[in-house]
Amino acid sequence: MRRTLPRLWSRFKRKRIGGRRHHVHNFLVFGHIFLILLPGVSASYEMQGPSFVAEPLSRVEFTNVSGGRVDCIARGNPAPTVDWIATDGGSIASIPGIRHVLGNGTIYFPSFEAEAFRQDVHWAIYKCSAINSVGAVVSRDVTVRAVVNQRYDPEVQSPGGFPGNNVLMRCSVPSFVRDHVAVTSWLQEPSFNIYPSTMSDGKYHMLPSGELMIINISRSDSQMTYRCRTHHRLTQETVVSSNVGRIQLTDWALSWVLPDHHPRS
Repeated sequence: MRRTLPRLWSRFKRKRIGGRRHHVHNFLVFGHIFLILLPGVSASYEMQGPSFVAEPLSRVEFTNVSGGRVDCIARGNPAPTVDWIATDGGSIASIPGIRHVLGNGTIYFPSFEAEAFRQDVHWAIYKCSAINSVGAVVSRDVTVRAVVNQRYDPEVQSPGGFPGNNVLMRCSVPSFVRDHVAVTSWLQEPSFNIYPSTMSDGKYHMLPSGELMIINISRSDSQMTYRCRTHHRLTQETVVSSNVGRIQLTDWALSWVLPDHHPRS
């Protein structure tokens, strides 16, 4: 390269006599060749197969009230064409008011009424593909789950136990929202809140699964009432149980039931 550049420069100087326009043209040509010969400098026209800048998430959830979107961004040279395909390999098309496939690689799902729910659209698996003249790339499966927003009421179950034992109080969440709702805390009425913790305070311990453990129950514990507090992660709604739970204390004396004695004849 050290020998090549001086020869190019001398040739460039000899051609300067052709006028200013010829001078500018030769200067640009020389500069272009110089950049190509420099180590580590790649030509701007180098072709590249497509690759994902932002591959869509494997699971996308939203409610029918909020609507949702799935983004897919890819790069390459030449710029790739981004399309969406179904699990059977068919192309995904826009459906007015239901699903919009945008030119920037995004699928947009507008909000919809519960009656407009379509399983093949709102409860389906999609894939994103990016293709150019060099090659193609396909994303992982994208599971789309649109959840129809419904009101729910968690219910506290009242456990029974003997004095001195530990009991578990549970908060039951309806099955149609169970995947999206978590028990976040308990309320001992009127105003004592119990939150999850790694260590018990000696009397109450909320487990990571949402149950409330009450330790060494006594007769006074059976006078307390409890409600559970839940959080819907899609709607961000907090719902407190409308019913209350109580400990059903069993007396030791009542647990000793003698079998019937029938004298022999």
